[in-house]
Amino acid sequence: MTTLRVTFYSYKGGVGRTIALLNVARILAGHGFRVVAVDMDLEAPGFGLLSDKWVERREVNRGVSDLMLGRMAGDERPLDEFFARPTAAFTAGDLRLMTAGTRPEVLSARIPELLEDVESEEARVFQYFAAEIEETVEPDFILFDSRTGLADIAGVCTLELPDLLVVVCGLNDQNVKGTEGFLERWFAHPARYEDTGVILCISPVPRDVDLERWGEPPVEQTVKEIAEGLLPRERAPKSRRLFGRYVQVQEGLLVVLGDKRGSWQLRFPELLGEDLVHAFHYDPLMALGEPFELSPESLLYREHRRLARSLSRAHDAGRELEADDAVRLRFMEHVLA
Repeated sequence: MTTLRVTFYSYKGGVGRTIALLNVARILAGHGFRVVAVDMDLEAPGFGLLSDKWVERREVNRGVSDLMLGRMAGDERPLDEFFARPTAAFTAGDLRLMTAGTRPEVLSARIPELLEDVESEEARVFQYFAAEIEETVEPDFILFDSRTGLADIAGVCTLELPDLLVVVCGLNDQNVKGTEGFLERWFAHPARYEDTGVILCISPVPRDVDLERWGEPPVEQTVKEIAEGLLPRERAPKSRRLFGRYVQVQEGLLVVLGDKRGSWQLRFPELLGEDLVHAFHYDPLMALGEPFELSPESLLYREHRRLARSLSRAHDAGRELEADDAVRLRFMEHVLA
């Protein structure tokens, strides 16, 4: 495996999916991996909204929609013209961003037509798109930011493109039940590659300081118990609602995932139980500033880094992320300077 394709998906928005993807991308790039991050959320694009501090502005910000529509019309301009270059403050490594571009609504409207005949050349345009990135850039990772829900582009991103699917799910009832329903349909879909791996990220979860006040154990302990299927029912926290959500995740989502894990675990033998379930804490400072100004001392940044480590284990390059001290020094040099 030269390139690992990873799709970040969530059934609902507002769970920190795009922020997690971009932070993971810059962390991986900062550790020497070559990374391409692609905004495939054509109806609610996010990459193009990054400030000038993080992305160099061009006269025309071409992206996914311009590339794919152009290629279908015979446009052969170099792939490099469709990447947005992150600034040195964003990442110290080899990271290329591709926004949704200038015509995402046009591409989105054409998807049903392109996928009408699954055996046609038109139905393969997304595969050709990913293959062109792999052949031209030779990245270690391509990270796709998917549309939410069950839209056509979400199906492309979750069924056709990934080797590994990162599912980000909130703890409310809509998120948990909706994600469980999505996974059941996804596993049953005839177009799914059977060896596509799945990582679950619960986001956001309460801070430990709040959990302590409610009489709940720390999130890390609970998530470990969830991943191992050992969440003890006899535990009696004050907050029954939160405990019930964790039980719902364990006995719903994790059962669905666990039943199917055998179909892909041989492909990713390096992934441990701790790699398969992650949790991202709520960070109140996120509402006050840029998402990429998180210090490496912050809990959310460290959790994004744990996910980046899991993805590095899934890659066959044999390289894992550096020690925390090295990461902290690099962050200080390139972000806080």
